[in-house]
Amino acid sequence: MIKDIIDSKTKAWTDPGKVSWYTTQITANRGTNTLKNNTEIGFIDRYAIGQQVLDVCIGTGRGSLQLLDKGYSVTGIDSSQAMLDACQKLAGDRPITLQQADLANLPFPDGNFDTLIALNVLVHFPHWRDVLSEWSRAVKRGGRLVFDVYSLDHVE
Repeated sequence: MIKDIIDSKTKAWTDPGKVSWYTTQITANRGTNTLKNNTEIGFIDRYAIGQQVLDVCIGTGRGSLQLLDKGYSVTGIDSSQAMLDACQKLAGDRPITLQQADLANLPFPDGNFDTLIALNVLVHFPHWRDVLSEWSRAVKRGGRLVFDVYSLDHVE
């Protein structure tokens, strides 16, 4: 059952048409989206440290593209090539490293990043405790994990 949930979440964003629709929706600054975007991006801007940032399930890059303009080195992973393509398009000429990878099995050595960010990710995966352990492994001692959860119900 858990594998089925993970597989369905992973495959959900492989359709370029759906990703295009999502990109339009998530970047629209109207209504509650304005508050959500400003809060999340402000949170990342405030708590990201060091120079090396990993954005897990980067999607369109909404959470990390602004860090490029501030001199951070950003690496983004996503299971969806369609999402990575959308992110690259939004990044334009700014330098960013993007690769297809599994959020629960990061292809990086221990302590490779100063900050790991993940927006709207953990709530989709019932094995979040294992995922957090893997994310912690990829971050340097004293580094930061910056992520969100929608409610304590998910934790329980």
